[in-house]
Amino acid sequence: MIWDSFSFSRVDSLLPIGGMMSSDKQIDVIERKIIPVMTMVFPDGRGIFQHDLAPCPSRKQVILMKHKLNVLDWKTWKLVRY
Repeated sequence: MIWDSFSFSRVDSLLPIGGMMSSDKQIDVIERKIIPVMTMVFPDGRGIFQHDLAPCPSRKQVILMKHKLNVLDWKTWKLVRY
């Protein structure tokens, strides 16, 4: 599996992920890749994190809240402010 991210200003580097994506791997990607990129690209905190419809384990929500990420809810198209 390969993970990647992009924004209006850049495409990030590919991150190979061995095996299937688990919640532990997903949290690792958020902490190692998403948070640093979001902080660099959107230093004012106005970026919106859009993720797939994979179930959101409570640990993932804790990480998103800890870093105060804005998240787009794909089901309702509303912005969730963690």
